[in-house]
Amino acid sequence: MPALSIHRERSNTRHRLLCLTALHTLLTLEQIALFSSASEVAWCMRLIDEKFRQMPLRFLAQSLLAFASVAFIAIYLGALTNGAMVASLGATAFIVFAMPEHETAQPRKVLGGHALCIVVGLLCSLPLRLDIVPRNELSVGLLAAGAVGLALFGMTLTDTEHPPAAGSALAFAVLGRGTGHVLFIGAAVACLALMHRLLRKWLRDLT
Repeated sequence: MPALSIHRERSNTRHRLLCLTALHTLLTLEQIALFSSASEVAWCMRLIDEKFRQMPLRFLAQSLLAFASVAFIAIYLGALTNGAMVASLGATAFIVFAMPEHETAQPRKVLGGHALCIVVGLLCSLPLRLDIVPRNELSVGLLAAGAVGLALFGMTLTDTEHPPAAGSALAFAVLGRGTGHVLFIGAAVACLALMHRLLRKWLRDLT
């Protein structure tokens, strides 16, 4: 009988140990899951800009303004038929509506930068348009690079630095478009500059 009692007591002890081990394992797994979930949430939150968490409605409003402005340009000014000529306008819209307080978003920079770069691009397109040089990859590449380099020099020299405008210089140098395209880019840029001017007291820097 004493031996049987000892055997039962040992069995009960082993059973309790197994139960405690299983419970400890479950608790550990739960803690790991909770920690993992918390880490995932924290990682996701780091992907979202802190300013957005503070003023989400302003982010949405200024994004909608950018949408409305570009939609007007695309539909009413004919951007959809001008292809590469409008490649830089999206970047200009981003600067105007997402970085309105930045120096490059000011109307002088927007208008002056694009105007200067259009002139540079047209001048660099003359060798191709006048058949002074044959149109091949080398000549187009050199003229495009020259347009960007001259645009950079011209904008910094005249204090009209607006990075997206370099795209206008590149496009006009390679494609060599005429008066209609110049007027289109000018009107589109003027619309964006006017929006910035009219809303300057309301727009906030989102970056």
